[in-house]
Amino acid sequence: MIGPSLRAIRSLLFASFLFTMACGGRVVVDIGGGQGAGTGPGGCTDHSDCPSGLCLFTTGTCTTGCNSAKPCPDPGETCGPGTICDGCATSSCFGCNDCIAACVPAAGRCDADDPRPTGQTCIFELHTCAPLCDSDSDCGGFAVCNSCVASCCGCDDCVSFCTVQE
Repeated sequence: MIGPSLRAIRSLLFASFLFTMACGGRVVVDIGGGQGAGTGPGGCTDHSDCPSGLCLFTTGTCTTGCNSAKPCPDPGETCGPGTICDGCATSSCFGCNDCIAACVPAAGRCDADDPRPTGQTCIFELHTCAPLCDSDSDCGGFAVCNSCVASCCGCDDCVSFCTVQE
């Protein structure tokens, strides 16, 4: 197989919405860990307000940058347990319409440091949890059992998961 089929790619895109919602959606909270982060009026309003040089403008909290291009980053490049690398967590300035990758709370999403719930797998490229399956009956009425993702970050195997039915 040269690459993923168009159907598999479309299924992953449709699944990302459904499973992101099933795994808790996107929530951003303070992850400063005593590194000068804050929220509300006392929080950051500019990157220079943060010891790390990176402010999450949506929450007024300081965070650290990360490499969003790697779904399975090298050791030492991860955000650490409880956080994931969001490719568009903040911008280069308040009000700028661009993206900077930064560490944000996992909030139900998954990566190599944050295990997924029992009976689910992680689609690492999307930081999305998805229920494992053996057949369509494992997925309920709105999803089908198909596609293939690695069972762990960097693994070269295949597990099936539930995707949104087209």
